[in-house]
Amino acid sequence: TVNRADTTTTITADEPDPSVVGQSVTVSVTVAAVAPGSGTPTGVVSVTATGGGNPACQATLSGGSGACSLVFPAAGPVTLNATYGGDANFNGSSDTEAHTVNRADTTTTITADEPDPSVVGQSVTVSVTVAAVAPGSGTPTGVVSVTATGGGNPACQATLSGGSGACSLVFTAAGPVTLTATYGGDANFNGSSDTEGHTVNLPTLVANFITFPSPASILVGDTVLFTDTSTTDGPPIVAWAWDFGDGSVSAARHPTHTYTSVGVFTVTLVVTDALGYSDSEVKPNLVTVSPRCIALSGVTFTYTPPSPVVHAPVVFTATHEPADATQPVTYTWDFGDGGTGIGAVVQHTYTVTGTRTVSVNAFNPCTPAGVAHQKSITIAPRRIFLPLVLRNYR
Repeated sequence: TVNRADTTTTITADEPDPSVVGQSVTVSVTVAAVAPGSGTPTGVVSVTATGGGNPACQATLSGGSGACSLVFPAAGPVTLNATYGGDANFNGSSDTEAHTVNRADTTTTITADEPDPSVVGQSVTVSVTVAAVAPGSGTPTGVVSVTATGGGNPACQATLSGGSGACSLVFTAAGPVTLTATYGGDANFNGSSDTEGHTVNLPTLVANFITFPSPASILVGDTVLFTDTSTTDGPPIVAWAWDFGDGSVSAARHPTHTYTSVGVFTVTLVVTDALGYSDSEVKPNLVTVSPRCIALSGVTFTYTPPSPVVHAPVVFTATHEPADATQPVTYTWDFGDGGTGIGAVVQHTYTVTGTRTVSVNAFNPCTPAGVAHQKSITIAPRRIFLPLVLRNYR
């Protein structure tokens, strides 16, 4: 009986050692017959790893030796196991070898910071990538801390997915900024960092407004609607301060205001954004308030003397209603004998006796058709008194 010869399996090399995550490691093996046996074993040697992600490969023997490659996806101490299963003429055998897998280096890159330049209060998206440095390979995981030196020193964290990530910063101050992206590493990859310049400008805050009606020419007691049309490319506007020019103010965004006095008024608006930046708009002589017109409701008149006579002047006095009707109030007279007059108080002399109808018309700016009143007066003859002479007849 001829039995199979025993063998000795030897891991002759594992290069490079140490390696890094993602690097290809070549494991070389030999299988030899143990005396008194002899010959050249054939077949394959299975190479497995305990640790480092437990990769495996198979080395096909040629002339009693072979090699295969492993790629370790995880860092840490590793035990390599080479197992020869034997063939028809040789028994199997195995060997072990220690190996070290270190974390792979990385490169962190700020790929974008948009928009750049930005303005105070605007959200800026910072995009980053983290890649393994050759001979390492694989995809780093974890977070990248993004900090800013300047602009109020905001910070955010980008969570990596597929080796890339993004987060947003809001700058609270204007000026030059240095962005720093720091990857702290994970179990398999070393940390790295990158810097990038960024510019933060002051926001363009412009106060403005419109009115209805426009132009704002109104009467006492009328209301004006003020509409804010201010703009900003920075943080939102959060406060409005109105001065209507007549001692009244408002903090509403779109206020209304009723003017109760006559005059010409300058209106001012001050707007303030969420970070305290402000701008103002002053519109001189914007609102013109005129008196409200009070129409005439009636007119009457009196005359003196109460019993007029021919060839003697009569004084007529007109009175309008209401007494506070808007001025100017004008009057026209018809004395009933072909004579006319103008004014609140007029004088007329009749030359013929008889009854006459006297009328007066009153007008003001909001009573263009006028109001009228008439009455009849009687002009009596003028009496002449002769002296009485008494004679003494005897």
